[in-house]
Formats: sequence, structure tokens, C-alpha cells
Amino acid sequence: MKKLAAILLVIAIPLILSAQNIWSNPITGSDPSDSNPYTTGDIYNNSLVSVSGIGFSSGLASNAGNDRYNTRGWVVSNLDNTKYFYLKLSPTTGNYLHFTVFNFNYQSSSTGPNQYEVRVSTDNFGTYSSISSGSLTNNSGVYPINISLPFADYGNVATAIEFRIYAWGGTGNTGTLSINDFEFKGAVDNTLPVNFGKVSAFFRDDQLLVHWNTLKEMNNSHFEVQASNDGKTFKTLKEIRANNNNADAAQSYQVSLPVKDLMTVVSISLLMGLLCFGRNRRGRLVCSLFR
Repeated sequence: MKKLAAILLVIAIPLILSAQNIWSNPITGSDPSDSNPYTTGDIYNNSLVSVSGIGFSSGLASNAGNDRYNTRGWVVSNLDNTKYFYLKLSPTTGNYLHFTVFNFNYQSSSTGPNQYEVRVSTDNFGTYSSISSGSLTNNSGVYPINISLPFADYGNVATAIEFRIYAWGGTGNTGTLSINDFEFKGAVDNTLPVNFGKVSAFFRDDQLLVHWNTLKEMNNSHFEVQASNDGKTFKTLKEIRANNNNADAAQSYQVSLPVKDLMTVVSISLLMGLLCFGRNRRGRLVCSLFR
């Protein structure tokens, strides 16, 4: 059989009743960007997560500005990998980050940058890892950028993760861009929501039938069955609610997926088998398709 670059995932999604603060900073005081990184005013639980403070890359320079993290050096016409703000988070040993949103306010001067993009270390800051992009209003006003972080990609994060804010389009060497405050919301805990048991999957009558058992569930909201053609970009095919958000006894689930729906994701003409080979640290049950 020939193994395809197609992966099916069953993902357990924690029940996050209300998004909590993971890390935030209102950024106040005199010329905060004199510190690189700037950590004064960080709000987080240091027993659950460690943080870097907000910093800027070597391609930029600090600039005077109170109550904001202000920088200059944005005179480039396109995204430049040497010009960005960065924010790094890492859960402490045994804990998991479950992001829901990343919000910040910015301020760009009249000759400051007019475009931005936010990328994440999950793809070594490549184009795949872009989570937000668009225009900046450069009239020295303060404006928000609010970014939703889907659980399938930003839940059950067990290792360090870095967010970078790139900007470009400045027209003068004295043009500035500042981050005036920021917040990451979600939850941090020390348990994955599900312990998976036996899993099976097979094709019957143009349907992919997936069965799985869980041995224990804690604060589990639902499962998502996803497919990917490259192992990076995933599409949710079906969502299945948890039988019981908290269950000490074994639970059983099954889902039926039309092969034609799966083929729109993995772009193959014939599927003959599927092998489930375990789960990773993000609470995903990982399966590979074969033909």
C-alpha cells in the first residue's frame, strides 16, 4: 500500500466555560520600550505559565513614548523577517495552554507602517502560521486588533509558543508603531480532557465509519473529526458532543463520513484503508489514510 499525505484526527475539546486571563499587560509608565523585553506590569500565574515580556527584534529601535511600547525602523515595502514585536509563552511542566483569543491595541504614526501580519512559531513563522493580517491606520490614533485562536490549533499546547507581530509600509525613518497593551485569553490546566481507549475505522458503502472509546473524560466539551492533505491545514468534517462532560466510566462514540466529503479535503480518487496509530500531546487521536 502507498501511504498518502492525509491524516484524520479525532480531537477532544475541553469545556472552557469562560475565557480567563493567561497573560496580559496594560503597558504603562515612562518609555517602556527602553526595556527589551519589557516585563513590568505582566499579569499571569507564574506557577502555570512562564512569559518573555513583550520585545522587539534587532531590526527595530526603541522610541520615546509613555504608556505604550513604541518602536521605529518600519521603512520597508513588504514583510521583513527582521522587523517584529514578539511575545513568548510556555506552560510549566505538566500544564497545557488552551488559547481562545489574542487581543492588542496599536498606534501607528503618520509615517509609520500601514500593513501588519501576525505569525506563530508552530510553522517556524512561515506563511502557514499567519493568524491575522491587514491594514493599519497610521494617523496616531489607538486601534484594536482582535484575533480568535481556534482550539484545534491553539488548545492543549504543551510546549513553548511564540507570537510575532510584523509590520511594514512606513514612509519615514521617524515613523513609529507601538503596542499599547495586549492580552491572551483562554485557560491553563494540567490535564487533557480525555483518555482514549480502543479506536477503529473502516470503509463501508462509500462511508468512512470511525468508532472510538474513551476511558475517562474530564471537562470535555466535544470531539472534532478533521482531515488534512498535508498534515498542517485541517478541515473539520464533523463535530460530536460529549456524552458526559465528566465521565469516570468508559464512553463510546461513532461517526459516519461520506467518502465524497473526505475526498474534497484529501484530493484522492480511491480510499481503501485507514490506520490509527496513537495520539499526540494536543489531545488528538492521529490516523493515517492509505491506498
